[in-house]
Amino acid sequence: MRLLCAVTLIAALCLQARATVTLSITAADLLTSNQELAPVGSLVLLVASTTDVSFGPPRADYFVSGDDIVLRAWALQVPGQFSGLAANIPIFTDPNLLSTGDPLQLYWFPTLTLANYNSGFGPGEVEYGVYRHNAGLDGGSPWTIPADGSTVSLVFLTQSVNGSNPNDAGLANLTVAPVPEASNLIFGGLALGLVAFRLVPRLRRKFAPR
Repeated sequence: MRLLCAVTLIAALCLQARATVTLSITAADLLTSNQELAPVGSLVLLVASTTDVSFGPPRADYFVSGDDIVLRAWALQVPGQFSGLAANIPIFTDPNLLSTGDPLQLYWFPTLTLANYNSGFGPGEVEYGVYRHNAGLDGGSPWTIPADGSTVSLVFLTQSVNGSNPNDAGLANLTVAPVPEASNLIFGGLALGLVAFRLVPRLRRKFAPR
């Protein structure tokens, strides 16, 4: 039964797919928080936000949050410089799935590798950097999902490599947020329960038949 449901879901998604797009990404210089070139093997992710125009920050137990999805993951082959191809990315007519116009963002984790991503665990509380540009700079396209069947170039170049972005834009100067403590979750649940406990009787009195 589960297999049948999975096949049905995949078939439905395939029917909704309008086309695929190809994204060529060039980025340099990607740096650590100490302004050093990110080492060979550093993890690079291309992320899309699917149902809104904002990106949730990664958390120690998840590489993405909210409606964000990872489209591709790579490892740096050259210190501080990245070149990657994300081919055959499917886009859909369903607005709750990946569709034309959805924003894209590049993430790099200088202390993590592709093996860390593939392990199934989150990144932990490590440093990372992000980049996107609404219009696109240095000959690149806007950092959004393009129209059906398109092949576009996404470019991120800092002044150190004759690009338009300041060198600080290449810094991995953010830190992954920790996992919320269980005590905070329990407190939040109790607070919501208290609100419901006080509100429900009032609603019952308000809407009770007279």
